[in-house]
Amino acid sequence: MEAQPIRFTSSFYGITPEVRSKADIPTAIAIDPVPENLTLNQTNLCACSKCRAYIGPHSKIDMNTRTWTCAFCKTSNNLPIENMQILDNCELPTQTITPPRSMYIIDCSSSALNGLIQTIIPELEARLKGKCKNVCVALLAEGLHVIGPNGGITSYPDLEEIEIPPKYFHEEFPSLEPFNNLQTDKRGPFIMSALNVAINSVGNNGRVFVATSFRTAEKDCFNTVNVNAEGAAIRGVNYEVIQELIHKFRQNLVTLNMLIAPGNTTLIDCATFARFCVETGGRCEYLTKPGFYSFSEALDRLLQPKIVGSFSISCIDTILPSIGISQHSPSGFMVTKGESLVFPFGLDPNNPSGEINSQLSVTEYDIDGQVRKFVYNKTIRTTDVLTDIFKEIDQDVILKYISNTLIYLFKIGHEFSSLKGSCLVLLKPMFMSYRIHVSRSPNRFSSIVLPKSLNTILIKCLGILKSTALAQSISYDERAIQMMQMSQMTPNQLALAACPVLTDVTEFVANGGDIIRLPLTESSLRPGKILILDNGFYTHLWLGNELNKELVQATFMKPAQSLVDELIPFQTDQSRRLFYLLRGNFRMSKQDAQSDYLFRQRMIEDDNNKLPSYSAFTGELHSITLPQRKEDKITTKLWDFAVSIFTTND
Repeated sequence: MEAQPIRFTSSFYGITPEVRSKADIPTAIAIDPVPENLTLNQTNLCACSKCRAYIGPHSKIDMNTRTWTCAFCKTSNNLPIENMQILDNCELPTQTITPPRSMYIIDCSSSALNGLIQTIIPELEARLKGKCKNVCVALLAEGLHVIGPNGGITSYPDLEEIEIPPKYFHEEFPSLEPFNNLQTDKRGPFIMSALNVAINSVGNNGRVFVATSFRTAEKDCFNTVNVNAEGAAIRGVNYEVIQELIHKFRQNLVTLNMLIAPGNTTLIDCATFARFCVETGGRCEYLTKPGFYSFSEALDRLLQPKIVGSFSISCIDTILPSIGISQHSPSGFMVTKGESLVFPFGLDPNNPSGEINSQLSVTEYDIDGQVRKFVYNKTIRTTDVLTDIFKEIDQDVILKYISNTLIYLFKIGHEFSSLKGSCLVLLKPMFMSYRIHVSRSPNRFSSIVLPKSLNTILIKCLGILKSTALAQSISYDERAIQMMQMSQMTPNQLALAACPVLTDVTEFVANGGDIIRLPLTESSLRPGKILILDNGFYTHLWLGNELNKELVQATFMKPAQSLVDELIPFQTDQSRRLFYLLRGNFRMSKQDAQSDYLFRQRMIEDDNNKLPSYSAFTGELHSITLPQRKEDKITTKLWDFAVSIFTTND
């Protein structure tokens, strides 16, 4: 499928609440902020004066008055002459000539307690040396200490309304060695003042990174608050100050990113800073255990290239919290490069329009400080014909929606044995709606032929349970890695993980380079075969125990299959072709060896991992969609629980 930045669960939605309830298709958006292989047209950007959405194909233009009407807030705006021609797909402005300023503030006022400065300085230098441009580094302790242009330290003891001069923003990330000899103290200045200095210094489209720690002194900016207090007190004593700073950051399009290290107390202002980061398009990372547990991982997430975006959609009622990610709303989100998000939403019940317009605008920040901005537009239709809705389902978006839900359920303590039932509960509403749509006899559903769109969803959902992080057969470490990858995968990548591709490459040279795709069953694992499994996480090479000796010699330079213990490319047609097919990380298994068990567990069309085959899984779904059964009360409770996850505000 062609790369698409915005994908909905269906190309059609019901035009009224009654039609939508009959179809019962989950409404969700999958966002791939900067997809590959997408043709981009360069143009200037013209934003709405009220909601800041950009002009697009769905905007109404009046050439007589040279104005355009925003599709989202209906505000009339002046039309610049360069925007007379509206691009159909997306818009890409010119890249900034000068990298925006970045400011790194290391708060060492509590370093005597946790050693933050001694830990973060070498980590920052290792990651950013030679990569960051136009950058300023400062230490926050009894004032602000900044690395100067000559490598020395300039101190600002008073932080009231000061601005760091441009000469302190270095062309490359400076050496932080002078900081090692700087004397620090537990008593630090008000960190809000340091943020005010940063916003005055970085200018438009800048970035501010703050590494701080929990405080212990009451006069510091992190304060213990009585949770029984009323009004602003429960939000922290710095609430009003933070609100003013948020307005400044957003007005100048500056993002705030914070790394908060552990201390001796739990403080309520941490949550306020997390909201500060989210509202400015930044990210907040916590270290929850002493000793800088997961410090490197948290710092990597904070520093790697990011995409700050906003999403607009017309005729929308609510945007619900998304499961599996930390962002609360696509109206303002931040992702790392290559990450895809999914957001459930609710449509306006009084939508009179026959179409739903959506727009995604994102700003990509590379680690070298360069910035690019993209704008994508998509329009979907509304209809009262249920057949169109079921026919135009996007199976992979629904798969990502269900996958994120199952991962969330596992993380909050659900057992593996319950995930299959939860998956069936999430599938039940739309399959029951289809049964009612095509058949007047409830008991005929088991004999109804499912359309390809629904049939594929079932296969992929079963694959998620059998061949990914939700399978019982994988190790704990591998499960943790795969869960993180699954939450970031695009719908297409997740579909490959759910339904791996098994190919026979035994005779690929003799067949002129052709490879044969095989079904994912153990009957495909024949002794005289060389097979490759691609499951989206890695490629897995499988060797049968009765391979032709000449083939083994030509491919692996070994006289027998039993002697093949490593993969080294050789200058033979067989070897070159084999290594061409192995992408990314790869593994190797031999038939009847201990590693063969893991390969066989990926044969998802068989009964394995204590899960049924596809036909049995389909039968279970049919059984719970039939009315007036004892299981109905149980599945209804599960469904209500799944829905409640999306309606929570946390």
